[in-house]
Amino acid sequence: MKRDNPLRNISLRFLSLSLFCLQLIQFAQAQEGTRYIRFLPGISGWEGELQTSIVSFSNSLGTKLDLVSAVHLGDKEYYEKLNAEFLSKDVVLYELVAELGKKPSINSEKANSSPVSFLQKAMGSFLRLSFQLEQIDYSPENFTHADLNPSQLRLAMEAKDQNLLSTFSALAAALSSEYHLKESSEETIKSMSMMSLLSALTSGDHANSLKYLFGRELGKAGEIKLTEEIENEIPILGDRNRAVIKRLVEVASDSENKQIAIFFGAAHMPGIEKSIVEELGYRQDSHRWLPAWRIP
Repeated sequence: MKRDNPLRNISLRFLSLSLFCLQLIQFAQAQEGTRYIRFLPGISGWEGELQTSIVSFSNSLGTKLDLVSAVHLGDKEYYEKLNAEFLSKDVVLYELVAELGKKPSINSEKANSSPVSFLQKAMGSFLRLSFQLEQIDYSPENFTHADLNPSQLRLAMEAKDQNLLSTFSALAAALSSEYHLKESSEETIKSMSMMSLLSALTSGDHANSLKYLFGRELGKAGEIKLTEEIENEIPILGDRNRAVIKRLVEVASDSENKQIAIFFGAAHMPGIEKSIVEELGYRQDSHRWLPAWRIP
């Protein structure tokens, strides 16, 4: 009788959990839009690039504003480029559901110890990717918290009768009605499923093939857009977007702050862009892409 391979069973269980976690990430990033994240397949094999964008705007007062999209896992070089970008900014408005004044610390053993962070770091280790909160330097004085704190988020969710499960369900329902991508038979084997995971594991280069699958799934989220109504019903999107816009108005009122960046997850960027254009009078100047993951 052929015995089960314990290591293989553990790997499959981990991949199943990773698939579920990735789906959660997709739902949370469901309206990223192709302006803010995309995946470009390579010419052969398991090759490609997951990219995020920096979209630059300005207003009539001469304020320059960059919307800097982020993914929580990426190549170390990607975060090094972002750190270099932020050096030239007067203010960097960053996302983090935390108490005011609390910044992620790269050297702190207790930092980023939440269950979500633990899963993200585990996925990053498995995919040979770095974790954003361990690579971005939040210590400079120009980094300014522009998000809700845990109590504010909890109250916002309670006010709309939301919890994590209902939020997940609402996003899943929205995706189920809009997520109808047509794929060729050749592409189907590379979409995220248990079959494609097994194919990746037996490809002879499972590290890069799995990275390809996960990156491609994140890129697919860029093809889906949620309505403004749905976004506003979900505090983890709408309420947090309003928090960063409020902070932007405050810092931009200081005439010395002429170079500002908003550093948020790509999921937030369509809503933030809509607000800065329609409410604050910003106009787009440029758009560029940064490679977050390179495969191989």
